[in-house]
Amino acid sequence: MAHNGDREIFDSAMKVTGELDRLFGIVELYLFNALRILLKISPQAARAIYYALDAWPARKAVLTRVASEIGDEIDIVLMSRLIEAAEKANNQRKQVAHGILLFGIPGTLQSRILKTKTGATLTVTEGFLNALQVNSMAAFHEAQKAYLELASKLGQDSTVLWEGIIMQEQA
Repeated sequence: MAHNGDREIFDSAMKVTGELDRLFGIVELYLFNALRILLKISPQAARAIYYALDAWPARKAVLTRVASEIGDEIDIVLMSRLIEAAEKANNQRKQVAHGILLFGIPGTLQSRILKTKTGATLTVTEGFLNALQVNSMAAFHEAQKAYLELASKLGQDSTVLWEGIIMQEQA
């Protein structure tokens, strides 16, 4: 039988996981659009390049290479900031997304996340979940700032494009 606190932690963990996925997804849109504006190509062409690379290390390598081949030192720094923000957001997301939420018998074990790859466990508390959200939101803001700076520096519209969705960004 699940303890009432377990249900609350479960509900919070599911909400936080969704929010962390959403924030990382937006940060990925900034990366995608940074590639698009650096290469001065259409969203369709940028999608063909960016999403042909399934693994994060490959995407990171292409973004780094494009910035170093096409951009100047400022572009390279801004792309590095975008990549660092994406890694930070993704690391927060992976804390809850790549594990199994376990509940203990009331009074014996706290709720934990079992990391399936390593076998390690993390104690799940409201504080733990809040810290993930705070760190992910900070990464989102870092990515947004770097993207807006890059778009401004390149004299490009800072509108974020994706599959017909347009996000108007304000500097």
